[in-house]
Amino acid sequence: MSAGATPQSRFSVTAAPEAGEVAGLAVSGEIDIATAPQLRTALADAIARSPHGVDLDLGDCTFIDSTGLQVIVRAAVALADQGGSLSLGRPPDRLRRLFETAGIDAIDGIRLAP
Repeated sequence: MSAGATPQSRFSVTAAPEAGEVAGLAVSGEIDIATAPQLRTALADAIARSPHGVDLDLGDCTFIDSTGLQVIVRAAVALADQGGSLSLGRPPDRLRRLFETAGIDAIDGIRLAP
């Protein structure tokens, strides 16, 4: 790595087993401007498979920037328009505080799960 270069964040989003009519995704690493497009694509695919709901497991997510929040909100709005919801599961405490402070948990179509 050259001087001044920043290391690439590790990120993955994987499909989890579906529970009934709800698609599941699990995120690991940082959701930021570089990785948000991957999350956007994964959420769009999950919504296409299951317009009634998506469970997004954030247990291994270490960081979310404003771009990542925007992707999550847009996915939730798309689901709400179809009568579904986006469940944000197992967020670490710092992310839960971020969602609550930013009012993400109050947006129609988003459920902040334990």
